[in-house]
Amino acid sequence: MSRKQLALLEPTLVRQALLDAVKKLSPMVQWRNPVMFIVWVGSLLTTLLAIAMAGGALTGSATFTAAVSIWLWFTVLFANFAEAMAEGRSKAQANSLKGVKKTAFARKLRAPQHDAPVDHVPAEDLRKGDVVLVEAGDIIPCDGEVIEGGASVDESAITGESAPVIRESGGDFASVTGGTRILSDWLVIRCSVNPGETFLDRMIAMVEGAQRRKTPNEIALTILLIALTLVFLLATATIWPFSAWERQCGQRYRTGRPAGVPDPDHHRRAAVGHRRRRDEPYARRQRDRHQRPCGGSRWRRRCSAAG
Repeated sequence: MSRKQLALLEPTLVRQALLDAVKKLSPMVQWRNPVMFIVWVGSLLTTLLAIAMAGGALTGSATFTAAVSIWLWFTVLFANFAEAMAEGRSKAQANSLKGVKKTAFARKLRAPQHDAPVDHVPAEDLRKGDVVLVEAGDIIPCDGEVIEGGASVDESAITGESAPVIRESGGDFASVTGGTRILSDWLVIRCSVNPGETFLDRMIAMVEGAQRRKTPNEIALTILLIALTLVFLLATATIWPFSAWERQCGQRYRTGRPAGVPDPDHHRRAAVGHRRRRDEPYARRQRDRHQRPCGGSRWRRRCSAAG
């Protein structure tokens, strides 16, 4: 039986990965990845700031802060989703291999001959030294050596190679692997391992417990990303205090007082300004009177007398 190829976005895997991505928002899980943990902390802080700004506890644009928070949460969720998809594909491959193992049955021969009596038994009941017969369309139930016959074997379920290979008794092509399929003819095989020791069992254990170690380049890149992220956070964290300090300095430059300190002469200055605005039309008329050119009869007599 050839192993089923999983689609890139298998609906079942996508649904499970979405649920796992939400579950991975736990801080205990995020702590394993320092870079994404810092992004997770930033997402939480910006969310709290957006809530405070929307409630009026802080000044600022709640809409902009909420938009930044949404993008940060999207980044964390996408990273969790990608990781969950990789884990889901590994589990699906392991389950596929387990399905090959569970659905395998064997024709156990009572004697190491092709025409010997046959007993139909599950593959899990075979032991080292048992002799089995496999024909076209059957799955080889165990790892072993071909002692009689020859056939073409599809090993794509194990190796991924789609081209069939020839297995026959004697020579270098006598070894067969459990979980592969016979395409033509027949083989008489003597099992060489006990249940739980086959290549298929070892592959299942490797897929289920695989934890790939990071290469030196990946470790160096992780350290660099952590350092750059910390520097960026420190630079960002100083923007707010510096902006508040600049606002206080600007207030002191304009009024001579720090920001937030009331002006004791505010009412007096307001009254003076009001009187100035009230007396401004009269002052303008007096100024225009002295600067008006000799145009009217009254002013013409004064101008001629002055001349």
